[in-house]
Amino acid sequence: MKPSSAILTSTSADAPHWVWPDVFRGLAALAVCASHLRASLFVDHAQTSRADAFGSAFYAATGLGHQAVMVFFVLSGFLVGGAVMRQAGKLSPARYLTARLSRLWTVLLPALLLTLVADMLLQALAPQVLDGSLRAAWGSTPLAGKHNLDWTTALGNALFLQAWTVPVFGSNGPLWSLAYEFWYYLAFPLLVAGFHKDTRGRVALLLFAVWLMVAPRPMLAGFLIWLMGVGVWWSSRQPRAWLQHPLTALIACLIFLLALLGSRWLPARFTGDLADQVLGLGFALLLASCLQQPWQPVLEGLARPFRWLSDISYSLYATHFPLVLLLGVVWGTDAMQWEWSASTAALFALSLAALLLAGWMVWWLTERHTALVRQCMQSMGRLAWRIPVQSEERRP
Repeated sequence: MKPSSAILTSTSADAPHWVWPDVFRGLAALAVCASHLRASLFVDHAQTSRADAFGSAFYAATGLGHQAVMVFFVLSGFLVGGAVMRQAGKLSPARYLTARLSRLWTVLLPALLLTLVADMLLQALAPQVLDGSLRAAWGSTPLAGKHNLDWTTALGNALFLQAWTVPVFGSNGPLWSLAYEFWYYLAFPLLVAGFHKDTRGRVALLLFAVWLMVAPRPMLAGFLIWLMGVGVWWSSRQPRAWLQHPLTALIACLIFLLALLGSRWLPARFTGDLADQVLGLGFALLLASCLQQPWQPVLEGLARPFRWLSDISYSLYATHFPLVLLLGVVWGTDAMQWEWSASTAALFALSLAALLLAGWMVWWLTERHTALVRQCMQSMGRLAWRIPVQSEERRP
């Protein structure tokens, strides 16, 4: 069943497009970027003596990077998991894998090269950024002795093994979540295929069970959040009165906000995987409700700016962190971080705009050509299958 017009907008007469995922994905990308940037430029909120009400709001708004990644997981489950469900029983493994790899590699491989260049500059200009000296102050810099630019590490990251056998490449810590995403992309179709009562289904279910046994525990915890996005897709297939009620949207928004507050400010013993899953559940309920609200005029007003931000979100996410570290060195916060003030807030806004511009440039050079990369990969695959393998007897 087609979704109602209240949850869609269109870029053309025959190309319907989900708007609310764009809104939330754009905001999540901005939150991750702003969180890392603020951590590198400003002293921690507990250490500042100048933060007024506006400053406290600034710190609160720029401290939600990890929570934004949980939003990404739900959105990925909704979009990618939903696509798998729509093609259940007709999914071509080769086409699916090509689509997923082209989507990821088109940005990831240039991002690894950008990380290498940025880290070589950092090693020359400010080695203390990469040797662990600033970990306590900046939060997400490499741990002492863990910075690694080996080609084997780059290859492992290109193969999405950074959650298994290799560290993230160089300073680009946010790449950890790409490994999670890739393995979710593989695991979920196996789970879906496992419901087929034939040999193929039994093999798929066996492979899924093996993955459950060998996957890192944090990856499995994140997979539950990803599956919540699949649940949102299922709920969006047809109108549901309880989700369309405005009170549901209000309750879902309150649950999500409370989960955000809890994951950010509760003592450590109450946070972790459980807090992430509560946050994911709250956001999944909010997204499911928003998708069925008759707010089309509002959506049309939001569509254009958030569509742009959503379009570049992957490019921005995969490349922003080494640039954040370089900005910290340029502004001199590797020696002295800023206190909150109107002037430092303006410099923060300028820096954030520069990161968005860099993300757009990466998108323009790489991600917008994903369809072309996919076609090339498909052509190479077809060519490889057509080339006859010369037998050992006939080789010179």
